[in-house]
Amino acid sequence: NIDKMKAKTIHVDDKFLLIEKYLPSNFRLIKNGKELLIEGLLQKHCVNSYSNQINNGTCCILTCDYNDKKYTAEIRYGTDWFKDDNKDKYIINQFKGYANISAPKALEAELNSIIDTINEKELKIKNKKEVFNTSHNYEVVEYIDNPF
Repeated sequence: NIDKMKAKTIHVDDKFLLIEKYLPSNFRLIKNGKELLIEGLLQKHCVNSYSNQINNGTCCILTCDYNDKKYTAEIRYGTDWFKDDNKDKYIINQFKGYANISAPKALEAELNSIIDTINEKELKIKNKKEVFNTSHNYEVVEYIDNPF
């Protein structure tokens, strides 16, 4: 029974709240501990254990409905260690479905596009796509030192 379980208190950092204005209606930012607890229980994964990272401002959690299934994304703010650009930006760290199955490629592409738009509009980081490479290569157009 969820009502008997203790949800942790979470506070979503302001830098993640701006993400909401870019989200389509099937995505939602998780803003409280009860939502986080329920997401982990329904999805049978460990998202509820991310409360400390949410509270220290390193990530936020999105939930998404897609083709009658739910998916959960962890969005981080910081350096993408897979890239050698040392620029803080929004990064999709994980995007999982029920019991940690991978999100569908089309949904992944949609979220990548949303995050690229946020990085471009809010942080002035331009995403440069390569024809045969699906990884992101970032080029600074006009970089603002940590606007938060």
